[in-house]
Amino acid sequence: PKDFPDGVFSTSCLSHGTSTGTRIGDQTWLPIVTDWFFELGEKAEYYRLVETCTIEEGDLELPCNADTNRCGYNPGPKPPSGVQKCAKKMIELGCVEKFGDKRECLLCSRDNKRQLKQAGCSRNMVTQVCTYASNNGSV
Repeated sequence: PKDFPDGVFSTSCLSHGTSTGTRIGDQTWLPIVTDWFFELGEKAEYYRLVETCTIEEGDLELPCNADTNRCGYNPGPKPPSGVQKCAKKMIELGCVEKFGDKRECLLCSRDNKRQLKQAGCSRNMVTQVCTYASNNGSV
């Protein structure tokens, strides 16, 4: 058994997982994991590395990792209001869910075509919403 059976490299980052370039201080995860896996012991002080954010003047700034390209929040443009209204109706009808199956979403939408049309949904809007949700988009 290893002297250190587990470890953690946890950045304050909005993205899931950690890219090879993301750092905590001057450390990246790959050399640490390599050192841990092969039991080299050269980076043992970093086997459990968790980035902490400071609270200044009562405000909590998250995420605080300096790598804003990989870790920062970038919501992108909002969809047009018609698509938002369509997505809301599709959720109400139970046709769409995060990580949902795109085909099932489209079939449910077809079965509820009349209600969706009344809500202002076009075929293109329905396809956009089903695709976005199936790719882990939140609707």
